[in-house]
Amino acid sequence: MGNLPSGTVTFLFTDIEGSTKLAQEYPEAWETALARHHVILQSAIEAHNGYTFKIIGDAFCSVFHTAGAALQAALKAQQYLHAEQWDETPVKIRSGIHTGKAELQDNGDYSRYLTLSRVQRLMSAGHGGQILISGATRELARDKIGDHRPPIEQNSVERDWGVIYSKLDDTEYSKLATEGSTMTTEQAIAVALEK
Repeated sequence: MGNLPSGTVTFLFTDIEGSTKLAQEYPEAWETALARHHVILQSAIEAHNGYTFKIIGDAFCSVFHTAGAALQAALKAQQYLHAEQWDETPVKIRSGIHTGKAELQDNGDYSRYLTLSRVQRLMSAGHGGQILISGATRELARDKIGDHRPPIEQNSVERDWGVIYSKLDDTEYSKLATEGSTMTTEQAIAVALEK
């Protein structure tokens, strides 16, 4: 398996916001959109020396040697997806990035429950178009975050996480992505990371 990341690594998890609804409402167009999504994500991940170790439906689980590379891949994926002509099935992904310890298994998968759980929770708390990062990742990628000019915005907070997202349209993200929630995105991420 070559020089795959192991030890202290950075994970990037993504999924398509509202994918089940899109698949139900546009079954024929969905398969084409999903295939195009896969090509775009894989291209962005590989361009930044990442390794996709698992794809489940529309969810990508990727790993990188550095936090900066994972962040660059996530930003590039968001930009490519936003620029794509989607017809009736617009694809928006939410992304979570976390840096921590994990071991590469013989089968190409990764183990370390807390690290993997944390990146999954970050990703799940976001909206399509958002990239949520942990505090560990934010510290390690600070030089990459500082390099960005608009349309990238940064919102670092006191807890051990931060929100970086591509401001590609006029959507405001003030609430958690789950329906009926009264928590702000910031509160929801804090809760997710404490679990």
